[in-house]
Amino acid sequence: MKKIAFLFVAMVAMFSTVSAQNLTLEGSWVKLKEAGTYTMEVVYTDMKIEDQTVEEFLKTQDEKFNNAWATEIVPQSAQYATFIPYYANGKFTLDLANPQYKFVLKVNRLKLGFAGGAFIPFAGAKAGGANISGTMEFYDVKSGELLGNMTFENIQGVSAASDAQRWGMSYYDLGRRLKKALKKAK
Repeated sequence: MKKIAFLFVAMVAMFSTVSAQNLTLEGSWVKLKEAGTYTMEVVYTDMKIEDQTVEEFLKTQDEKFNNAWATEIVPQSAQYATFIPYYANGKFTLDLANPQYKFVLKVNRLKLGFAGGAFIPFAGAKAGGANISGTMEFYDVKSGELLGNMTFENIQGVSAASDAQRWGMSYYDLGRRLKKALKKAK
């Protein structure tokens, strides 16, 4: 039993180390450690889904999914994304009227994941969460100066029933990882 517990702890430690390596900060992120107000712009222009363009991916889906994509999935996931700075620092608040800072999130790649975890014989377990890669820029609104740039790869959220929730949970995980990275930021 002790061997199983040790293996479990070792696997969690290994996963934590590997997952922390897929987020890179450049520039100065110190201001994100303070209290402040922000706005968020989410850009999906050059995004690939499951290694296809958005248009190609939507052609492979049914009409119900295509209708939900524009009216529910994309708008809801963008709402989740607006809270990334808040997840990183609870003293940061969203202010669309008079923000001090602006974040521009660009998602380059998305894998939507599954509604639940699955065990596939001879292939192992498969996590259900969405997986995202892209960049996020951090600007001072008054000066227009780019303060910092973050690159992230393979950020995976947890499983959830809806596509928007799975996608949103990957944004939550991105905020948590940003919080850890900010502890070392200059």
